[in-house]
Amino acid sequence: MKLYELSLLLSPDLKEEGVEKEKAKIEKLTKASFENPKKIKLAYPIKKREEAFLLSGEFETENISEIKKELEKEPILRFLLIKKERKEEVIQEKPKEKKPDLSAIEQELEKVLAE
Repeated sequence: MKLYELSLLLSPDLKEEGVEKEKAKIEKLTKASFENPKKIKLAYPIKKREEAFLLSGEFETENISEIKKELEKEPILRFLLIKKERKEEVIQEKPKEKKPDLSAIEQELEKVLAE
């Protein structure tokens, strides 16, 4: 299964029960729990709205296309879906290459310079 992080903005027109209903719907869809939504002021208007409810959390799934289709519906103003790497999947640094032995070359160079 792949790990994803989801942040979304819900319409400020929703009442508290509407926000909780949307949160429950998204939790059921992703089979994960999300933090409590916070009402925020937007930096710029989105769909003619100055405020929105922010909801975010992480979940695992194999079928992301079904979730994307559901997220494109109202009352979600905008969403950001990020595929995350697990700690064990992070690429480790390559081992440092061994430096070649230059002592033979240095000795030859000294002989040439001594002549």
